Amino acid sequence: MPHGDHQPFSGQVVLVTGATRGIGAVTATAFARAGATVIANVPRLHNPPAESSAAETGEDEGPVADVCRWRAAAGLTEEQVIPLTASVDDPAQVAEMMATIGERFGRLDVLVNNAGINRDRTVARMTDEEWRQVLAVNLDGAFYCVRAAVPLLSDGGRIVSLSSVVAHTGNFGVANYAASKAGLLGLTKSLTLE
Repeated sequence: MPHGDHQPFSGQVVLVTGATRGIGAVTATAFARAGATVIANVPRLHNPPAESSAAETGEDEGPVADVCRWRAAAGLTEEQVIPLTASVDDPAQVAEMMATIGERFGRLDVLVNNAGINRDRTVARMTDEEWRQVLAVNLDGAFYCVRAAVPLLSDGGRIVSLSSVVAHTGNFGVANYAASKAGLLGLTKSLTLE
């Protein structure tokens, strides 16, 4: 995306899931630099660090702190990138996140389904939990986000879902990840017809 005076996403509201680091952080940064107000979704921790621990050490921990760090390093403001916690594998948290976006902005222009995890292991050694966790975040999470975002998407709104080459090729030890990304392709192709 362009950097400089040309801001093709000026005035638009963009939600990037899984924006703690990596592709999500880079995507959120690019949209913010292109003029968008970016909602940087991060997972809600099941065991968040104790506030007293952070206060004692002077160090902020957790996904929201990660967003604040990369936002500052990129020279972006709190108005350009807003962290919002919700675990995408929980439909109630996703609905709450979309309600917050709706209340604050009244719409959503772009949803980027980026949240994803992996639990690499051969099928013979993979646990049911490792299978379920990956599909819950990578595929179910995208579905929950899309379903909750549809009422907020403006005319001309866009949904971008990040998949992987392993959705087509497979790879050793990533059956759960490959299945989740192949499912995401099917979901996305079906959405284009709706």
